[in-house]
Amino acid sequence: MNSKQRLRSWSEEWTAYRSMAATPVHAPAPPDPAAADAEKGGGFFTVGIGDIPGTLLDRLNSAIALDDAQRALQGEKFTVAVTTPGKGLVPIQRGQVRQLNPELKPAWTRPVHVLVLTVEAGRDRALVAPFGPLHEPAFEAELSTEIEDESLAVLCLWNATWMPLPCLAHSWWLMDCFEELLQEAAALRKSLAEKKGAPPALRERTGPPLIHPQDPRHAYVDSEEDLLDDLSQDI
Repeated sequence: MNSKQRLRSWSEEWTAYRSMAATPVHAPAPPDPAAADAEKGGGFFTVGIGDIPGTLLDRLNSAIALDDAQRALQGEKFTVAVTTPGKGLVPIQRGQVRQLNPELKPAWTRPVHVLVLTVEAGRDRALVAPFGPLHEPAFEAELSTEIEDESLAVLCLWNATWMPLPCLAHSWWLMDCFEELLQEAAALRKSLAEKKGAPPALRERTGPPLIHPQDPRHAYVDSEEDLLDDLSQDI
């Protein structure tokens, strides 16, 4: 996929995402008992999200908020990770993909997953980069991970931040990524910091450069840049 095709695909997905985020949805009406009695075969049922307020996107994310990780936690199948090894615990380590506990920031409207890029135990912090809400990278500082899970499709390196380990401990370990992805992420961050753009080997897996001040992708950046605010640690 070339840069124009990738940008077109991203634009279509972003348009749909914004539309869902802006579309209010009312709670479904309860089924009519008379209509149910008239139905042949024993009536019918409706599938809804109760009276959860908000937009369509809010409601969809609210409906799936109790995901597998949280159900497993409630079922005591595993526990929230901590920064020191212990029986039944998963210590925070470089290369882990983690889902942050939504209680860290109730304003989140989707499950938030991060990749642990670096752990500095001596400074009690870790550098993490969040995964984006879309399946295509928006610009050069976003990397297509080539992970099959669509919720982990794009790594937003521009939004990486240092999190205190006690804060990051409120998360669930999901998987370990390949060392190759960590090296690619480090190479992309270094190249962008040196104002060189994406390395040639990674250009087909990043979005086109973000240059024009009126580029609509700035709206996307504005909507995502505070994702980990209040959780970060000053460098």
